[in-house]
Amino acid sequence: MAVELFLVHGKPGSGKSTASKLAAEQLENVYNFSIGEELRARALHDKPSRHSDELKQYAEQLRQALPVPSHLPGLVFEECIESSPHQTVIVDGYPQYADRLPGFTETIERVGGKVLAICLIEVSDETAAERIAGRARRTTLVAEDEVYITKRLDGYRKNALPTIEAMSQDYLVHVINGEADQQEVSNELATFISNR
Repeated sequence: MAVELFLVHGKPGSGKSTASKLAAEQLENVYNFSIGEELRARALHDKPSRHSDELKQYAEQLRQALPVPSHLPGLVFEECIESSPHQTVIVDGYPQYADRLPGFTETIERVGGKVLAICLIEVSDETAAERIAGRARRTTLVAEDEVYITKRLDGYRKNALPTIEAMSQDYLVHVINGEADQQEVSNELATFISNR
């Protein structure tokens, strides 16, 4: 049986990681992972991986929330899919760059995966900025100030939106109002996944 994938996307601060995690907790036999967290776990926190040596070369970029070579997220994505204990997987924030789409597609084919939908959590720039400013810092070397927030939102518009648009030619896009309470957002995501 093919691995069934739900790709969760949204602006930084949209709550996609929290919604993905809470939705996976509500549903039985659903695995959830964030590519960014998995990259950092392998490069910075010694999580076992057959790609550890290469990933550790980019530890500083990951520590500062900078992009890494395009093949590395693909390798980690494949590793996570292969280690999934369940057939249904929620993937948080991948792929975000157009240059990663070919590798993403190849990996899907190689692991026998099937993307059932892209779940896009939409919030305003104001909400995203407010949430980023209010959350716990994710890296010690990055000041998550106004300049950082503007850069992240600009990066989302420049990179992730065109990537989502390209994927929408092949996959269903389900839009979720991320302005709602986090529990409501995760409930909608869980309901959508359970009904697919």
